[in-house]
Amino acid sequence: MNTTYGFTNKYLTKDGKPWFPVMGEIHFSRYRADLWEESLRKMKAGGLSIASVYVIWIHHEEEEGKFDFTGNRN
Repeated sequence: MNTTYGFTNKYLTKDGKPWFPVMGEIHFSRYRADLWEESLRKMKAGGLSIASVYVIWIHHEEEEGKFDFTGNRN
């Protein structure tokens, strides 16, 4: 079953019904990579329906043109 999202001039909708999402964020660069899944599952269990993440580009490209996506940077 596909979920559809939309909006009106007053609220968001999910499958055509009014929807009020609970949102949070995770700073993945502050966690070990092996804890990411558990952290996201805890957020979902706590009622979050949307999680945002920051991509701090300097974390991946400390020197111009040299990219690092290993370990906690993937």
